[in-house]
Amino acid sequence: MKKWPLGFIGDDPQKYPARSPLIISASRATDIPAFYGDWLVSQFKQGFVNWTNPYNGKLSPIDLRNCRLIIFWTKNAAPFLKYLSYFDSKGINYYFLHTLNNYETEGYEPGVPPLNERIRTFKMLSDLIGPEKLIWRFDPILLSDKLTLKELLSRIRQLSKELSPCTKRLIISFIKIERYKSVKRNIIKTPFPVRELNHNEKVFTAKSIQHIFSNSPGKPVKVQTCGTAEDFSSFGINHGSCIDYNLITDLFYNDTRLMDFLEYTPSLFNNDNKMPSAFKASGQQPFCNCLQSADIGAYNSCTHKCVYCYANHNPHIIKKSLD
Repeated sequence: MKKWPLGFIGDDPQKYPARSPLIISASRATDIPAFYGDWLVSQFKQGFVNWTNPYNGKLSPIDLRNCRLIIFWTKNAAPFLKYLSYFDSKGINYYFLHTLNNYETEGYEPGVPPLNERIRTFKMLSDLIGPEKLIWRFDPILLSDKLTLKELLSRIRQLSKELSPCTKRLIISFIKIERYKSVKRNIIKTPFPVRELNHNEKVFTAKSIQHIFSNSPGKPVKVQTCGTAEDFSSFGINHGSCIDYNLITDLFYNDTRLMDFLEYTPSLFNNDNKMPSAFKASGQQPFCNCLQSADIGAYNSCTHKCVYCYANHNPHIIKKSLD
C-alpha cells in the first residue's frame, strides 16, 4: 500500500511525527455527521486528531492539514448540514455515503430519525451538494420471520421512487452475522431474530433490485455491491467501491495535489481508470475494492444502536464521545 506523506503534530517534527493522509474516512466506525460535527470541525481547526487503533489500543496522531478529501458515512446528515460551509471555505473536497434503510416496523435501527425525516434530509443534501456526490447505501439487506423478501423488495421499490432523482448510485450489501461475534451476540437479543439470506435469495434480491432501477423513471441509478462474494455481473451489478478511485478522479480531477498523489492521468479515450494496486485499502473485508483512506472514528460511540452494527460491540457500553 502506498504510504501517506509524513506530517507532524506541534512545533517539533522530530518529537511528534504523524501520518498526513490526503483522504479521510469519517467514518466506518461511527456516524460522525450525525453526532460529532462540532468535534470534527474542532479537530480540523487544531490541525490534527488523535486516533486510537480499535485492535491494539495504540494511539496514532493524524495530521489533518494535508487532507484534500473527506468521505462522510452517515444515516442522518441533518445535524451536519450547517458545517458543510466550513469545509467548502477550506477547499476540502467531500462526498457522502448515506445509508437509508427501512426497518422501522422491526425496530432494527432504534436511534435513527423517522423514515420520512431521513428521506427529507437525503433530498435536501442532494440539492446542496448534487446527486453525483451523494451515494445511497441500502445496508445491510437482511430478513427475519417477520420481514419477508417480498416485503423487503417492496420497501426498496418505494424508496427508489423517492431517492432515485437524488443520487446516481446505490450500494447494497448483505448482512454477515457469522463474520462478527458482536453482531451475532446482539442480534440474538432482538424481538424478531435476523437471519442472513441464502445464495438463491441473494441472487433473486440483486436481480430484482436491478430490475427496479433499470425501469425507474428519470436518470439511471447504478447498482453495485459492497463486500459481497457473489457475482451479479450477468444482470448488471458489479462489485463496487465505497471509497471509489474512479468516482474520486471523475469528481475532483481539478485538485492537482490529490490527483498527483493518486497517480491519475486523464484520458480522452477512457473514463474508467483502473486503480493502481498500491492504493487498495488494507484490512477491509474480502471483495472490498476501496481506495485507501485514514479512518478517524471510534468504535462503541454511535447512538443509532442498530442491532446489526459491527462497530458497537455492546449497546450498553456506548460512549458519546470520540475523545
